[in-house]
Amino acid sequence: MARALQRGNESLFSVVSDLQRVLRHSRMSQLEGVADRDPAYVVLSAAMLEAVRLLDLYARADTTVVFWGETGTGKTHLARLLHERSGRPGPFREMAGGELLDSGMAPDQLFGHVRGAFTGAQTSRGGIIAEAAGGTLLFDDFQLLRAWQQYLLLRVLDEQLYQRVGSDRDAPVGCRLVFGMCEHPDDLVAQGKMLKDVRYRLEYCIVRVSPLEERREEIVLLAQHFLARCPAETRVPHGPRRFTKEAITALEAASYPGNVRDLKGRVKAAYLHAQGEEAIGAHHLPGDARGSVCFDPQAEHGEKLRVVAWALWRTNDCVNTAAALLGVHRNTVSALRAELRRKERRHARGEDGFAVDAP
Repeated sequence: MARALQRGNESLFSVVSDLQRVLRHSRMSQLEGVADRDPAYVVLSAAMLEAVRLLDLYARADTTVVFWGETGTGKTHLARLLHERSGRPGPFREMAGGELLDSGMAPDQLFGHVRGAFTGAQTSRGGIIAEAAGGTLLFDDFQLLRAWQQYLLLRVLDEQLYQRVGSDRDAPVGCRLVFGMCEHPDDLVAQGKMLKDVRYRLEYCIVRVSPLEERREEIVLLAQHFLARCPAETRVPHGPRRFTKEAITALEAASYPGNVRDLKGRVKAAYLHAQGEEAIGAHHLPGDARGSVCFDPQAEHGEKLRVVAWALWRTNDCVNTAAALLGVHRNTVSALRAELRRKERRHARGEDGFAVDAP
């Protein structure tokens, strides 16, 4: 396992694929060394393995890349990994859509200015694009940009050129552009959140980062990774180093609206709540991860889907066994399973560039 992680010259996809085979046949006690490392190396789901494959494919290419997915899924993390695998000597810089000022100063943030460009501009200054020279610039939360702010990027994308505020000289864009967004670009265009002119310039190097509910097999490993980091991040050095079986079951079955970021926050809180204990128990976990997993006929429909999705995952998609696990009739599980599969097919069509159906 250690040898696999040290093969720096091999493709990330090859390393992750080899580790995937090891991890699937390892006991939880054997995973602590891996969980201490970059979570990108502990991919178990088909969805994230495909994301890694595409990342590997695009890493050294001179092309714009789009990562799209729900909040907290790890888009920024993958963008950083793309930069690391690209071989570019410059820095990784990022700017969120919400950080770009809704004023005339937005061009200055992006492009910089020359001396005397406006009142108070006593010296020349480079913008975020210049700061990322030779490296990678991530525009995250792109869907938050207003139309006029998106127009500022058209020439940057089209001609790889820009002008500092107050200058009439073109400057080359010396960095790679990467975009993070909550939905597929085609869906943002359909909703009026992205200009068609921008969409055409983004091309088709697009990577979907799936929500945590679609990769439940990675939850325990990610949780162990975050737990290993808790002593340093919380400055509380002495705390539990493992989870009880009940806690693992609860973590696997919980809902995570904030995805991986949500899981990290829950693990950190549980670590603090379990001070003085040898292991984190289910009762230490915040939110719906606390307590046993059960099917409540009176629960909201989304909660029923979540519980059935977990049961099907635990039983390798066997309807009868999942029904027995939850104590409900197989017809109930079968009907909800069909709805889950329809949802998965809608996601698949969204990946292929078609508009996702309304729920």
